[in-house]
Amino acid sequence: MSEWTKIEPNQTPTWNDKDIKEGSEIQGKLKEVKHGVGPNESTIYTLETKDGDTGVWGSTVLDARLSQAEEGDEVYIKYKGYTKSPKSGREYKDYEVFRKKGIPTVEEPDDIKAEDLF
Repeated sequence: MSEWTKIEPNQTPTWNDKDIKEGSEIQGKLKEVKHGVGPNESTIYTLETKDGDTGVWGSTVLDARLSQAEEGDEVYIKYKGYTKSPKSGREYKDYEVFRKKGIPTVEEPDDIKAEDLF
């Protein structure tokens, strides 16, 4: 068995309601967006942070704001706490979301030869 390596479940840490308090923030490169995840068919955003990949569960507010971001963009999210809707009077979790456009990566073909460049 010495040649065998045990495969553990791939668990990306998440930045979720249990971890955050008013003023909590997260920043990283938007690496991946997955829709329809889990029993609630939620969206999860994977950010590449300085501490490694972190998942951020979507919400109505986050989904609307992050819909303007693209994979590769730098994203900054700050939890503002509960806000009361002026229309419905209901409270919801509010966030400030910022993005910095990412630099697109260019895939280079493997078969480039030096003589083709000159």
